[in-house]
Amino acid sequence: MFSQMSRLVSYSPAYTIVPTYECFNRCSYCNFRKEPGDSPWLTMAEMKQELAGLCEQGVVEILILSGEVHPNSPRREAWYDRIYELCDEALNWGFLPHTNAGPLKFEEMARLKQVNVSMGLMLEQMTRELLQTVHRHAPSKVPSIRLQQLDWAGELKIPFTTGLLLGIGESPSDWGWTLEAIAKSHDRSGHIQEVIVQPYSEGSRQRSQGTDLILANYRK
Repeated sequence: MFSQMSRLVSYSPAYTIVPTYECFNRCSYCNFRKEPGDSPWLTMAEMKQELAGLCEQGVVEILILSGEVHPNSPRREAWYDRIYELCDEALNWGFLPHTNAGPLKFEEMARLKQVNVSMGLMLEQMTRELLQTVHRHAPSKVPSIRLQQLDWAGELKIPFTTGLLLGIGESPSDWGWTLEAIAKSHDRSGHIQEVIVQPYSEGSRQRSQGTDLILANYRK
């Protein structure tokens, strides 16, 4: 029987801000990314204007959700610094920043901890078979790279959100494998604050070898 405490559900009214849609990954199902140069980076002036409009709307959390600049790109440092500045600005306005900007270096994650109340990255699926299909052109979707982010967050004591993306070509057994990997990381550090179960939903520009799936199919 659930305890009274387990029946309590907390929530944080959130607003998403996207520093850039550009991304070096080319996931075949993605309806988010744009090519470099097609998505100007959010300026600090634009950020302040957005935050000013949120002050009377009951927003508590600012989700900084960004496309990814390649780790070896000469623009990586400027991209990372912009994300840091956006988080710092959100704090200055009294909001709680949460960053999801793809896999980060350990040092990048440690520095962002200073200006974030939590961070996140979807593990998606642990199976490497997707690297031959929907993630063939998505270097940062290697499962071991993403799982390492969970472990680093635990080492740095960063409250972390992660989860599964369903219906992109994985098998039902992969769901359990992925959840088990998340659970083991949490057992080591106690830092996973939320696990998202997100069914794939096809958009206008998305192409996937997975089929559209009904949420009821996962209620097992």
